[in-house]
Amino acid sequence: MKEKIRNHIDILFENAPKTKKADELKEQLYASSAEKYDNLTTDGIEPEEAYINVINSLGDVHKQFAGLEDNVPNYA
Repeated sequence: MKEKIRNHIDILFENAPKTKKADELKEQLYASSAEKYDNLTTDGIEPEEAYINVINSLGDVHKQFAGLEDNVPNYA
């Protein structure tokens, strides 16, 4: 299920600026999402329900992309 979370976040970041800061944000988002998923399933929430909860909690990450454009590109 964590792979599904990773894939969802990858899709969210497809149009993000190709910068180091964007990559760091993406990895932070994945780490916190995976931790939340683990906590929910540890608390007895079914995996699919935990996945849906995590995905719904992500919100609109596209609003954060504007602040990532002025950074050094990842691929020089």
